Amino acid sequence: LGTAEEDAFRRDLTINALFFNVTKRRVEDLTGRGLHDLRAGVIRTPLPPRVTFLDDPLRILRAIRFASRLNFELCPEMKTA
Repeated sequence: LGTAEEDAFRRDLTINALFFNVTKRRVEDLTGRGLHDLRAGVIRTPLPPRVTFLDDPLRILRAIRFASRLNFELCPEMKTA
C-alpha cells in the first residue's frame, strides 16, 4: 500500500501515471510530467530509466511498443539506459 503519488512514481511511464479524479472530474498528474509528455509525444519514465528498467526489464519493451503505436519519441535518458 501507499499514497497515490507513490503509486504514480512506481508506474512504467509518465503517461501511464495519470489518474482521473472522479470527484473533481479532472486528470491528476502526480509526477508533474505526464500531461506535458502526452502533449509533446514523449515516452519517459517517472523515475530514472535505469531504476525503472531494473525493477522490471519488460518495461523497456513496453516503452518501445507505446512509442511505436503512438508515434511518440523515447526521451534521451531512456535511449541511454
